[in-house]
Amino acid sequence: MEIQQGQQQDKDEQEKRQQQRQQIYQSLALGLKQIRLLRLYPSSDPKSEIECELFIATLGKKSSAIPISGQQQIGYDALSYTWGDPAATQRIRLNNSAFFVTQNLCEALRQLRLATRPRVVWADACCINQEDNVEKASQVGMMFDIYLKATQTVVWLGACTMDIDPVFDLINKINDLGLYEQGQIVKVASIRNAALSLFEKTEWFQRTWVRQEIHAGRKVQIICGRYSCNFEDFQAVMDGL
Repeated sequence: MEIQQGQQQDKDEQEKRQQQRQQIYQSLALGLKQIRLLRLYPSSDPKSEIECELFIATLGKKSSAIPISGQQQIGYDALSYTWGDPAATQRIRLNNSAFFVTQNLCEALRQLRLATRPRVVWADACCINQEDNVEKASQVGMMFDIYLKATQTVVWLGACTMDIDPVFDLINKINDLGLYEQGQIVKVASIRNAALSLFEKTEWFQRTWVRQEIHAGRKVQIICGRYSCNFEDFQAVMDGL
């Protein structure tokens, strides 16, 4: 009897989530280069719940998208990240409904959220209906264009650990002092070790799609915990080590 009740509860929960998804995910016109974008609402409290809404837009000819609601074309940031632990355990508010995402995506959205104004982003786990295989296949086929038309690609490497700090400390120091010249990076053992740790411990560097997303991006920003830098500076330091 208890087993049957448990099975019924699971079924009811599954049906409830399906109904929520139907409310959240308005169908895309897949032949018209339509995508969903995420409007991330601002908050000055870094611990407050993530609130956002999805809206449909058509990819523009340049670095923009045009909402189907008839608004003027807008820019957006395309998020490049890894799902990490696939369990969707973190609750956010999406279109006024509870929606669960992975820990890593929740941390990325929290980092991207601005204090005083909304930010428009594209993140696959939210912007693609993961339970619609036809839509997923279509959107994956548009992936290069999605990153190409973005104002910038934002790479989220995750929370920065102390053993990785020296890499970003060096990048920031070089930028602040304006001392960088190709090939003039001091080869300090601790920095080389930090770079090795970054590559070994960060799942993003193991992803198949990384090259496509970086190659397509007009401008690429790297974010790791509290650190951020542009991709050119990051690559220059890595090459210099």
